[in-house]
Amino acid sequence: MMTPLAWLCPLSWLRPLAWSPSCLWRRAVNFHGNRSSAVVPAAFILFLTASMSFNMVAACDRGDDIDGKVSEAFGPKPTTSKHASLVSVEGAIDDALQQRTKEINRFADRNGCYSTSAGSFKDKDTTNQQVVIATFHVGNVTHAQHNNLVCTLRSARLHHQKCRLVVLTDMQTDFTAITQEVGNVKVKRHAFKQTGKVWAMYNRVKAERLFLLEELRRRGSSHVVFVDSNDIVIAGDLTGAMFHEHAPGVAFTFRGRTGGSAAKSMPINLGVKAVHANALAEGALVYTKFLQIFRASLTNRTHSLFVTDQASVHAMISHSDNFRPSKFMRSRSFHYTLPIEYTRLGDMSGERRCVSVLLNMLSCRIFNAQPFDRKACRTSPLTKIYHLKGSLKSRMAEVCNTLVPDGASPLTTEL
Repeated sequence: MMTPLAWLCPLSWLRPLAWSPSCLWRRAVNFHGNRSSAVVPAAFILFLTASMSFNMVAACDRGDDIDGKVSEAFGPKPTTSKHASLVSVEGAIDDALQQRTKEINRFADRNGCYSTSAGSFKDKDTTNQQVVIATFHVGNVTHAQHNNLVCTLRSARLHHQKCRLVVLTDMQTDFTAITQEVGNVKVKRHAFKQTGKVWAMYNRVKAERLFLLEELRRRGSSHVVFVDSNDIVIAGDLTGAMFHEHAPGVAFTFRGRTGGSAAKSMPINLGVKAVHANALAEGALVYTKFLQIFRASLTNRTHSLFVTDQASVHAMISHSDNFRPSKFMRSRSFHYTLPIEYTRLGDMSGERRCVSVLLNMLSCRIFNAQPFDRKACRTSPLTKIYHLKGSLKSRMAEVCNTLVPDGASPLTTEL
């Protein structure tokens, strides 16, 4: 049994600093076996954390200055709006969040800011829910891009026979040849106001957000996976490892200790993103926040590094006092809670609401690995998604066809 004095050791109380007040007492009681002996350590920890930010809702109440954090990390702040950290969302998102906020915040309160396990989360069974695998591409589709995109879509269907395949694009890009070759691919078009290479990544994030909003409005019941176009190979079933083993939330992949030089400065790799079927509202909220920061960076371009989707999402997750860079240098997947404050569009009262969104941080070695490259996110026997960047795109067909069972037709004949 741990004595009260043991709590004075730094290693024994540093981790509880991430816990919220309501779970500190439970943890102290569990450690000491009875309530009377738990008073000293619990009171001590509460005293230490009184001046710190550890409660999810309190982080929203403080109105964290995201502008200051962005300025510190990436140069001059992108906007001077007094309420820059506040986002506004459609009624469908707010309605769904209101139904789930109590349970979401209870989960964050019970498990703290970080955890390597999903913990208990009261939610409906998702075992039989299907998967939507969506990609984004605009502009002329070259011969090589055509073959690689066909490979991506076919590899997805190879491991998810009933999945919905979706291509998000603009009003002009022609995907007739691809839809005919793959079959049953939905092309969703958008009339983007801003075009060109500078806005390409922003338009992709915008299209993905609109897709989540559409799924939410039609009460969709499928998990959603967004992947890069023409350089992704799906190497296994994603429903179990990506969704069933984690509490409902929004998933990003992180580079971790095997992620190369970019692991510390840009820990999140956005080649693969996912949203649980029961967390479509949280996904749309995260994307709204993501877009707010991304757009500000594009319209106030004062630092070249910030004008990327990865830099913008890094600014989003790191603005909270909960953020600990060291957590992203691990190798195992974990979850991270991000408080987001928002208002409802059209609400004249301007009432502010807050939700602690669950972000499932998935290891790149499993869900975003780079074969043939020992300096980046290396593969493992458990790898489910291969990401062949840059010059590795030329080996897409080679990787795709190694996944095909004996006797089956190759995913692509382009070698």
